[in-house]
Amino acid sequence: WFRKDARFVYVNDAATKCCGYSRAELLSMTVHDIDPAHSPEVWPEDWESMRREESLSFESRITHKDGTLIPVEITTNLREFEGQEFAFAFVTNISKRQRSESMLQESEARFRTIFEQAAVGVAQVDSIDGKILRVNRRYCEILDMPEEALLGKTWSELTHPDDQVRDRANLQRLREGEIR
Repeated sequence: WFRKDARFVYVNDAATKCCGYSRAELLSMTVHDIDPAHSPEVWPEDWESMRREESLSFESRITHKDGTLIPVEITTNLREFEGQEFAFAFVTNISKRQRSESMLQESEARFRTIFEQAAVGVAQVDSIDGKILRVNRRYCEILDMPEEALLGKTWSELTHPDDQVRDRANLQRLREGEIR
């Protein structure tokens, strides 16, 4: 909990663990001391936003006692209690989530690079209806068709009927274990 002057009036054990400060240390501090985004200069506007909205959620970074910045998601609720306004802040460390998102973005970038730069034609096909969702440049070159003409087509629409018979037979043999 904190007041309009940004002073903490209550912190739980999770807050002390997250920030690295003791309860007594945090209770002698202000929001400005641990969250650089909420400096004394912008605090009056921040407080008015909490008053106007009653509940806000946003991402920020808090400063751990050792100086490291910890990415957090903060949800604040402004309430009156015993004649005074207090903001209740619920803070969640989002370091793991941000690392996961970053790893996912890197993985997607690697996939796109491999997909686009493959020396062979590659098509991504919807597993339900068999329609082409995306193709790489080489696939378009092999079929001598622009990407726009290929998207939404199915394998059978792009394959010669004689090849369809052979491919279906090979697929059946693969399913039956004759081809490995």
